[in-house]
Amino acid sequence: MVTRDLLARHRRGRKTPFGLTARSVDVLRDGPDRIWRAGGRGQPSDPARRGGRQA
Repeated sequence: MVTRDLLARHRRGRKTPFGLTARSVDVLRDGPDRIWRAGGRGQPSDPARRGGRQA
């Protein structure tokens, strides 16, 4: 999930806690709108927002 820019590593010695990135916050905020707008079925993500990868 780090490579997909959804989690950020915060290295502190031997421990590495993870936190949300700005992109993951956007995804979480956008989620309810996408779910309810689609009648319970989410639409495929925009490839541009996923780093240009095709579904």
